[in-house]
Amino acid sequence: MQPYIAESPYPGRPSLQATIVFILTGLGLWIAVKQGQGAVRSAVLGLLGSIVCSVGLVAFFGYLLDLTPAYTWGNYSRATFYGNIGFALIGAGFFAYAWRESKKESPHTPRWLPLVVAIGVIVGSIILWQALIAEERGYIRYETQTQAKIIKNQLKQQMGARLLPLVRVSSRWQVNGKPSETKWKEDEQFMLDHHADVLATTLIDSAYQARWMVSRYLSAAKDFTLIVKNHTILLKEARKQQRATISSVTDLQVGKQGLVAFVPIFYQGQFQGFAAAIFQTDELLDSLLNPELTNGFSVAIYENGKEIFHNNTGPGKGKRWLQGSAVTFDDLAWNVQVWPSSLLLSHMQSQAPTAVLISGLLLAVLLTLTLFLAQRARLSNKNLKKEIQQRQLQEEALRQRNAYIQLLQEIAIA
Repeated sequence: MQPYIAESPYPGRPSLQATIVFILTGLGLWIAVKQGQGAVRSAVLGLLGSIVCSVGLVAFFGYLLDLTPAYTWGNYSRATFYGNIGFALIGAGFFAYAWRESKKESPHTPRWLPLVVAIGVIVGSIILWQALIAEERGYIRYETQTQAKIIKNQLKQQMGARLLPLVRVSSRWQVNGKPSETKWKEDEQFMLDHHADVLATTLIDSAYQARWMVSRYLSAAKDFTLIVKNHTILLKEARKQQRATISSVTDLQVGKQGLVAFVPIFYQGQFQGFAAAIFQTDELLDSLLNPELTNGFSVAIYENGKEIFHNNTGPGKGKRWLQGSAVTFDDLAWNVQVWPSSLLLSHMQSQAPTAVLISGLLLAVLLTLTLFLAQRARLSNKNLKKEIQQRQLQEEALRQRNAYIQLLQEIAIA
């Protein structure tokens, strides 16, 4: 029975269901001992019993169906399995007591029965409806959080993989010494050929001047010069710590935005320069965040509060489920926001909660009409029987009177 023992985030505190049930139970006991009109008192007790029984039954079936929100409301303590059975029995007890008290007033079926049953069904339907909605929201939130973690980890891994060609060039220089310009450009051209997001690569010498450039556009030299000038502190820090670094998003001469990666080069302990590459931001992030990775989720990336990427998956109706995470890579810091796209959200959401609510309301109406019509039919049948009995008595009295008159006529003639 271990699965049915509630684990409370607030040990010792009753659940919200238990609190409501205790309040209604106390009110019911007070009404039960209070002197007053029997019909009204019975109706109120029946109503309280119906509500308490609905709360207990919905939570009980929530345990059986593994529907956690049915017995855990919000962030409060959850109702226990055995407690829910007790709630249902308390409600049934109040209902039975109200029925018995009503029978003392009249032998007929209580007139309040249809309304009380309807309210009990409606309360149960609303609780179940809210539980299904909460379960659905929890599922969407969990899936979004999971996807945000996946995207965060993939971004860090793929950004590291993008730097491998530069790291390989730096390592080869460290082992074999300075390569020829031809060999350097061959290696860098290979990088451009296999990665469409790489716009240019270059060697930045120890004097922070761009050399041996391989580029897809003519103004790359100006970009490298401006970027080195604007990120001198960053480059000196990377040189000091002997680690790769990536600049913030920079406006390029070609009219696009780009990131610049720098990998320091050392040979025999002496600083030789940097292997550097310009990555076009949109192309880079499009290739890293492909549809198979995003899996139907919308993704936006911000740097210093400014949006640098959005995968444009339609209107942002799912932004209420937005999950954010910080992605850091060396000196790069991004805020990645993930939320389900409208199409994905339509698949994740279900019509079951609405169907349950509508079905419950219709059931309440049908039960009310059925019980009401049954009461009317029973009352009509009883009235008809009473009328038949009265007519039979009248006919019998009329026969006796006619017989008496006939007897008097016969005596008079004789």
